[in-house]
Amino acid sequence: MHALRLHAVIASAVLLLSVGCQGTPQYGQPGTPGVNEIPWSSAQGFILRGEVSQVTQTQSRRVILLLRDGRTIVTESRIDEVRRLIQICGERCSDIVVATE
Repeated sequence: MHALRLHAVIASAVLLLSVGCQGTPQYGQPGTPGVNEIPWSSAQGFILRGEVSQVTQTQSRRVILLLRDGRTIVTESRIDEVRRLIQICGERCSDIVVATE
């Protein structure tokens, strides 16, 4: 279990670094194959249903959700709204890995 968490943390770090790179295709960017941009109101449902394995939020308010089925969702939200929503979700969301820029 510890190795799985470590892997998720490393993946989060790589994701944050790639989001910050300029001039190259960015992981989690709309238009990237397999990435869907949706409104925050729709993204909330994915979180509350426990369908999210990892959340990354940048200072520019971009939120990247990695779903348990492998899909990537991109949206925007107020800073710290993601953490608040995960707390509301409770046990179902307790294993979501959260990374912030």
